[in-house]
Amino acid sequence: MAIRFLSSQNIEAGTLTVSTITNLATASNLFLVSDSGLVKYRTAAQVRSDIGAGTGSGTVTSIIISPGTGISGGGTITSSGTLTITNSDLGSSQAIFKNIAVSGQTTVTAAINNDILNLAAGSNVTITTNAATDTITIASTDTNNFPSSLAWDTATGILTLGRTGLASLTIDLDDRYPLNNGTGATGTWGIGISGNAATATTATTAGNVSGIVAVANGGTGSSTAAGALTNLGAYAATNPSGYTSNTGTVTSVIAGTGLSGGTISTTGTIGLANTAVTAGSYTSSNITVDAQGRITAASNGSGGGGSIYKLTAQTLTSASWSLVSGYYTYTFSNVNITVNTSVDFTPARTSYTEVTTCGMQSEVTVAAGSCTFYSLFPPQTNITGEITIFPTV
Repeated sequence: MAIRFLSSQNIEAGTLTVSTITNLATASNLFLVSDSGLVKYRTAAQVRSDIGAGTGSGTVTSIIISPGTGISGGGTITSSGTLTITNSDLGSSQAIFKNIAVSGQTTVTAAINNDILNLAAGSNVTITTNAATDTITIASTDTNNFPSSLAWDTATGILTLGRTGLASLTIDLDDRYPLNNGTGATGTWGIGISGNAATATTATTAGNVSGIVAVANGGTGSSTAAGALTNLGAYAATNPSGYTSNTGTVTSVIAGTGLSGGTISTTGTIGLANTAVTAGSYTSSNITVDAQGRITAASNGSGGGGSIYKLTAQTLTSASWSLVSGYYTYTFSNVNITVNTSVDFTPARTSYTEVTTCGMQSEVTVAAGSCTFYSLFPPQTNITGEITIFPTV
């Protein structure tokens, strides 16, 4: 038999069995070998001599197997037998995180044993790594912006609102606030400040302002309502000097065409005037309308052939439909239906879907005292709506 030599063997898990390797004792010229690029025949004895196996039969005297990294077991086989070695570093047995999952996001999965997980910093976030301590630090930037101070400069009328993280906000009140004019703008203020208005620092409950209040840009300079109105150029309760009238130009209201009530100079009532038409209901009426849209004459007519009857809130029960000649029919009875009338059915909003589903037809067959409705399929629920009976044609 030929001898095969293995230069190396990669074992991840399992058992390695080493059996006796026996030299071929008989001579043979069936071996081809390469000698410096030339292919030659070699006998069995020559091959054994080439490999130092001797001339007689024998066995491997010993094999030593030393486990490497991640391999346990090993040892020495002196003649023959079985030696078990085990891969002690199986990836499937390690406590590792292969999948990184975030709710609502695509799961990040390691593709190779030495894969890299990249961390990206978002807005207002920084990520710092420390290889020496195997530490990843994730920090966020404080973006809270909130008022931090409030200052009111009474000399300039500027209100300044300090804001953390943002520039200060200033409001120019343009002197539109009460100041102490030396005559006593003190007491409890409607804006909830007590004390002297020019240097007020304590907030209290709201109240009325006592004393004279100066108003910027045309202040009243008066402690009374009448004086303030005068200084502001407004009309007082009575005509002030220099004004002749404050009553306006309208002196009376006259009732026009179609209205009653006459001329009103002080108080009174204007109403819609009655016409010569007698109140009531008219059949096939003849009417006269004036330019104001009023009916000035009305009488019963002879045309039209009858009245229109509207029967509201009518119900066609689902159990009363019958299959006749390929259609489902429903018989409705009413004394106003004749062979010369026509009948129309308008479904209610709640029944519109059922009418469409069952394929209810617009055609209605009339007879003396009754009519017949048709549908392609039997209605599954009651159908409600309005039945209109048109007059004899």
